[in-house]
Amino acid sequence: MKSFFATVLRIDLGALAIVVIVRLQTKHDLGTIMVWCGFLMLIIGSCAALGGWDVAPGEYDLRLDQKFPQGNFVRSPEKWSEMHKSYDFCLYLAAASLPLIIIGYLL
Repeated sequence: MKSFFATVLRIDLGALAIVVIVRLQTKHDLGTIMVWCGFLMLIIGSCAALGGWDVAPGEYDLRLDQKFPQGNFVRSPEKWSEMHKSYDFCLYLAAASLPLIIIGYLL
């Protein structure tokens, strides 16, 4: 749990650095940039979770339904590991985006 919060804090500090750089280059409000950065992080995290969703197409065994030989659809430990990595990335970005969105609305 401690490493989770440390990783989220590092992501937030990196996002704040990007927000400050964008703020210096444009004339938009700091709060607006923070909110947009938070929503962008949510979108990127959800895309990562959707990408890990199709690592293994599911428990339905297509080999029994078709005449042509199909690939191996069994979820091996490697496939489960890849799915968990993408879900973990999604959770990190979601947890890091919420403080940015909340602070951006308060500013």
